[in-house]
Parts: sequence; C-alpha cells; structure tokens
Amino acid sequence: MLMIKKNIRQIYAISSGLFILIPSGIFLAVGLFNPELLQHSWTYDHEEYTILVTILMFHIGAIAGAAITVLMLPSYYKQHIARFYYYAYIGAGVLLAARFYDLWSILIARIVGGMAFGSVYLTIVIHAGEIAANDFRTTVVAFVNIFLMIGFLMHATINSLIMYDDAMEPTQIYGIVAILAAVGSGLSATFLTRESPFFLLKQEGEAAVADTIAKLRKESIDSSTVFAELVEVKLTIRSEPEVYANIYKEGNLRPLTLLIICAVIKALCFNLILNLLQLYVVDEVNLWWSIKEYNMAPVLLILIRLAAGIVWIRTEDKLPRKSMFTFTTFFGGGILIAVGICYQTDSDMSSRTIVPLFCVYQLISASGSSFIGDVFCSEAFPPKKKVLSVAIVQSMEQLVHVIVLSVAFSPNFTIHRTIFGEILLASGILTLVGSTMLHILLPETKNMSLRMARVEFKQNKREDT
Repeated sequence: MLMIKKNIRQIYAISSGLFILIPSGIFLAVGLFNPELLQHSWTYDHEEYTILVTILMFHIGAIAGAAITVLMLPSYYKQHIARFYYYAYIGAGVLLAARFYDLWSILIARIVGGMAFGSVYLTIVIHAGEIAANDFRTTVVAFVNIFLMIGFLMHATINSLIMYDDAMEPTQIYGIVAILAAVGSGLSATFLTRESPFFLLKQEGEAAVADTIAKLRKESIDSSTVFAELVEVKLTIRSEPEVYANIYKEGNLRPLTLLIICAVIKALCFNLILNLLQLYVVDEVNLWWSIKEYNMAPVLLILIRLAAGIVWIRTEDKLPRKSMFTFTTFFGGGILIAVGICYQTDSDMSSRTIVPLFCVYQLISASGSSFIGDVFCSEAFPPKKKVLSVAIVQSMEQLVHVIVLSVAFSPNFTIHRTIFGEILLASGILTLVGSTMLHILLPETKNMSLRMARVEFKQNKREDT
C-alpha cells in the first residue's frame, strides 16, 4: 500500500479516462457476454442481423475513435481530448436512458460510445505509460483493465437483478451510469489530469516537465529523482531525431507484430462465444441460486476476474512481465484444451467438475493476458510511431471481436454441448501457440525506462527498412 500511496498522483492523472472506462465496460459487455440480450426491449421485432449490426457498431466506432485520436494526440493536451470522450458519453447516456426501447437510438449510442472508447483507450494506455514511474508502470496501466472489469461487473449485476423488474430496464440504468461517469470524467479532467512529460517537453519546455514530474512523484522540484527523470525524458525525445513516422520502418515492424499477437490472444481468451459457453456450464450447475429469474453466472465469472485483477495490483511490478504474460496465457490455453478434450472424448467429467476449472481459468486470464499487452504497448514504440502503432494493435483486438460476433450470430451457429469441445480446443490451441511464440520473442522490460524498453523490443530485429 505504501507503493500505491507514494504514486497515487499518477493514477489520479489518468482518472478522467478511468471514469469513462466504466460505461465502456458496460457497452463492451453487450458483445462479450449477454445471455439475456434478446429480452431487452430494443431487440423486439428485429431480425438477428439488425441486432448484430447494432452490437458491432461499438467495435467499429472504437476503431474510428482511435483513428480520430491518432490525429489529435500529438498536438492536443489530454484535457482537451478528454472533452471529446466525456461529452460523447453524456450524449450516448441520454439516448440510452430516454430511448431504451428504440433500436436506432441504441445503434447511434453505440457508435458514439464506441468512438469515445476508442479515443480514451488509446489515450489512456499511452498517457499512463508516459507518466508512470519505471517501477510502477504495470500497476498504473493495469488500472485500465480494472475499471473496464468494474463496467463488466456492473453490466452483469444490472442485467441479472433488473431484467425482470417492470419498473426500469437495464438499458436505462446503463444510460444513467454513462452520464454520471462522464460527469465524473469531466471534473477529473479539470482538476486532476497531469500532462505527459514527453508532450510538455515539446510544447512548454524543461521547466514545465520538471514541475510535472515533481508533482507526479511527490518530490521537490530539485530532487535527484526529478532531475534523473527529466534527463531520461530529454534523452528519449532527442535520441532519435531522425526517426520517421512510418510504422513499418526502422525496426518498428517487430514490436508491432508481437503486440498484435498479444491483442489477438487477449481477444481469444475473452470473447462472446467462449464466455457464453462458460456461462452455459456455470448456470447449468446452479451453484447456490435457486431463483430462476436471476442469472448470476455472469456475476460469478466477472467477480472472479475483478478480484484477481485487484489482488495482482499489489504484485504486478514485482514480477517479470513477459513471464507473467506467457505463463498465464499458456496455462489458460492448457485449461481450455484439457476441458475441450473431455468434451470431445465424452468424458464422464460433470459440469460440477468443469466449473472450478473455468473459475481457475478466469483467475489466470485476469492475472496476465488481460492487461500486460497494454503495458507492452505503452513502452514498445518510439515517440513518433507510438500513437499509430498502438491504435493499430487495439484495432486488431476489436476486429477479432467483430469476427467472433459475426460467427456467433450466423444462422448456422448455436451454442450447444456438442460443439463445446471444438470451441475450447480451437481457442486453447491458438492461445497455446501464440503464447509459445511470444515467450521466445518478447523481451523482458521490468523496471525499465521507456527508452530502454524500446531498445529491448528492437533487439535481434531483422532488416525491415
């Protein structure tokens, strides 16, 4: 706790984005796990392809929002960019709360919310990496996924408890949460946001950088810590004056490819089809709930993920990042393969035996694969290539979700026990292969400065100029 207390201002500095990640998690959850989707009034009397398009608009909007922010981040202060996403969520929240029954209003809200999510996700990962101390970067970036999971949990809880309440629909609650979170984001942007030292060096000079570092680290402006970090910022910016923005040149293709693989693995470990399969099995066991109208399976699985993420916050910067990522993805893939083989071979294993394995899988998945890729994104690229590179990585994750959703809504696809084995084996094998490749190729960047981490990512690169 002393470590977090000492560095708490670094978390405050990104709190505007963290607030927005709560409603973003709620919007994402609609396409990640939502067994009661067709009981929402906006889906009534509409074809499945129309509902699919409405859900996909969030992910497509996220890609568009990232593209817009690529143009904004190099020139605009974070407080100004924050206005884009918190105003967007106020608008989306009003649409959800007032027009919860109208599909076209939901579609517009999801486009707007998706664009805000794409903007804030790109901004916060880069911003968090640039303001965090070298030995606290993993923790700061991990808060991105913690707040997304809070949104997931709110969606699951609201869906489970309000679905059969005639007084209010879950979609209305989502809208109210979005408005409140956006207001909190606006206040935070005004009073708590601290600009990146790397951005300030180009815009305002060394004095502003030193002042910001001192405030972020709770140090006096003339301390050795502030001086050392100021020197590091200057070296990072000025050591590559001839670097061009082309993301495929000068050794950038290697980290870009590795982090795209990280993003794909992250999506393979947590997507609609895999989540619905797990929810089906957990709900079948009916562990402690006997009231049929309350589907608590999503709450259980997301609560496990959130608890694991919070527990790991205390240890993330003390453990090697690459080892954490590859171990958790490899072990998670192994669990999926083992359970998939059981389904394929008609094993006598009951759902009561498989559910604990799925709970362990959620613990493992939330402990590495869900956030360490973002940490690597924050440090793998040189300043002139970082914004576009991270945007492409994050967009690839959204494209995987678009593909999975399209498969899940296709006329010939239905979640049922006879295909559980194929789904689990496909997910597990791809995850296992990807984690093995990354274990060989990823560098270890624990406690490194951004400049040193970037050098590690370029090691043993092939000529791609």
